[in-house]
Amino acid sequence: MILFVFEGEKRERQIFETIEHLFFPTLQDKIINCYSSNIYSLYNEMTNNGSITDPLFFKDIVHILKERNQSDAVLQNISSDDISETYLFFDYELQHEEKGKGVTAQELNIRVKTLLNIFNDETGNGKLYINYPTVESIRYTKELPDSNYNSYSVSKTVLKKFKSLTDVFSFYKNLDFLSFRFNKKWEITNDRVEKEMELKKIGNI
Repeated sequence: MILFVFEGEKRERQIFETIEHLFFPTLQDKIINCYSSNIYSLYNEMTNNGSITDPLFFKDIVHILKERNQSDAVLQNISSDDISETYLFFDYELQHEEKGKGVTAQELNIRVKTLLNIFNDETGNGKLYINYPTVESIRYTKELPDSNYNSYSVSKTVLKKFKSLTDVFSFYKNLDFLSFRFNKKWEITNDRVEKEMELKKIGNI
């Protein structure tokens, strides 16, 4: 069974389900769960009872998710041994955790590095991927195909304004250009053949 852990509920899941529909339609035995908080909260939760690297205090991600989502029947009925691969997707979002907490950017980067070292293997503790600075970075592009897409960068000094900056910079006005909308029956609600073909084309670049 594969466990996917997303920071947010809406956009991350919508993008994942689009990728799954286009490229992994036969993917089975998966659990999608939203942590519903940022990466620094995850660090704090993992260090709540002691050192994050101390095996006596270390809590794996399944244990943490079960504590946070006690009403999720599917999650409550699994154990870490049931999971063969784990993937975590979080935003960098340095700007949110600096508010009045007296924590320097250097310290927050140390925490991120610590988590990357722990979640470095999808078949072990899990594999962590980080969007810089947020999931909206996928929209930070000119009209696709854009040969410069992987070379764009932004300074941490503009992180608080990144979404507004993206609105000005991007050819696309929202993330819908890259994803389908699914209804509760997991059917595509804006299913257009030309859009599906274009997304597959982009995925093969």
